[in-house]
Amino acid sequence: MATLGLFASATNGSELAILTTKQPLYLAGSGGGHEILIRDVQIVSLHADPEATFSAIVVPYTPPSDGSWKQPGNVNIAALAGIEIHCKHLEGRLTEVIIAADPAKTPKTLPFGIDEIIDATRRCVEKVAREKGLKIAIKVDKSTKSKGAGASPK
Repeated sequence: MATLGLFASATNGSELAILTTKQPLYLAGSGGGHEILIRDVQIVSLHADPEATFSAIVVPYTPPSDGSWKQPGNVNIAALAGIEIHCKHLEGRLTEVIIAADPAKTPKTLPFGIDEIIDATRRCVEKVAREKGLKIAIKVDKSTKSKGAGASPK
């Protein structure tokens, strides 16, 4: 059975890969104040790049711990706020990156509003695009009807 699964993966051209992306992180209770940190994070994906790297910006992330962190959990504020990222290829080599955010999904426990979280997510998208040398156009959509309009692996 395992061999069959590997064969099926190989025939459609998809392979698991470890990708590095940027994520907006907030470690509550760290004593560092209320600061959103933009950090490199590694994730595993079967999806094609660059879409996979952009979509990974909003994937939940629980960093490894040495055991001293008593309540480990997701520290990606974009994921906590329910933000999604979708990509569309436009003319030439231009990619439209859509940041879809529903303000009603922002947890009240976060010390940030949805606009601050969207801004941090936008900065991640811009940094990833700059590092990969990609031409992008960013669109922010705060309507709930946009949800599910494209693939955002989670």
